[in-house]
Amino acid sequence: MDGLVLRRCFWNIISYRGEFRIDSPLGSMNWGIGCIGTDQTGEEYWESWGINVQPRSLFLQQLEDRLGRSAVVNITIPEQQSGGIYDLLSTWGGQGDFSDGGFYWDIPNVSFINPTSPIDVSIWEGSDIQVDATDSDGTIESVKLLINGEPIATDNEAPYIFTNLTTTIQNLSHEIHYLQVIATDNDGNTNFTRQVILGGNPPIEEEEIEDEEHLEIRIFPNPLQNRTLTIEMKEMGTYTVRFFDLYGQKVDHFTFEGIDYQFICKNIADGIYILEIEDKGEILFKSKFMIQ
Repeated sequence: MDGLVLRRCFWNIISYRGEFRIDSPLGSMNWGIGCIGTDQTGEEYWESWGINVQPRSLFLQQLEDRLGRSAVVNITIPEQQSGGIYDLLSTWGGQGDFSDGGFYWDIPNVSFINPTSPIDVSIWEGSDIQVDATDSDGTIESVKLLINGEPIATDNEAPYIFTNLTTTIQNLSHEIHYLQVIATDNDGNTNFTRQVILGGNPPIEEEEIEDEEHLEIRIFPNPLQNRTLTIEMKEMGTYTVRFFDLYGQKVDHFTFEGIDYQFICKNIADGIYILEIEDKGEILFKSKFMIQ
């Protein structure tokens, strides 16, 4: 996407295919805030690259600030107000009447047989992707597999098994990705589901980095499976750690003194979160991590 226009703000925009370029012609100002894409380019103002920010919609927040909450309710549906609009749009897919969900008759059922839990590339040895898709009032016309919204394979006959994808998945960059599947029935109705992929190379074994310990801020393990999170800082200090869900809501926080700390995440449900470490008002570290 190209931001070479006068006074434009790209807010919480996601692109699975292209770069974001934010520049400013002479005498103008452009912004890129909360955007996610393949490449970040341009010399203008950037904030929170790779992580969406709150509020979800800058327009709706400005409308509420000017005219009150009732103005937002008057022009939006509940899914826009709750933040669930993206899933609704993906399910609708442009088929049928959006006011009744976009569906004619019953929608298909679709789920992953394999994998049944998030794929951690650092320990995943590879296997076929298997999908179950049925339709109670008709037949399944196609099952499409995607990674981050990019179609990679289609199967038109059961059983729905996708092979030879191990290398593709294991080569994904070290961040959170989404394995998605869309089932379409003979009435043109669609349904989808998705599974998280934690991409990237396996983490370096602790004994291999003994001489380099504390050269950078580290949190591990990721994903977290035993509820005990270890934090290593570069120097002694007093630090505040906050956990946010993917909607930007704070779910937990704590403060510690020192250079190392272990925190038991007993009050946080399984899921994907943003961990933020602050020192004297400065954000030193921000990263996605998963609790299983």
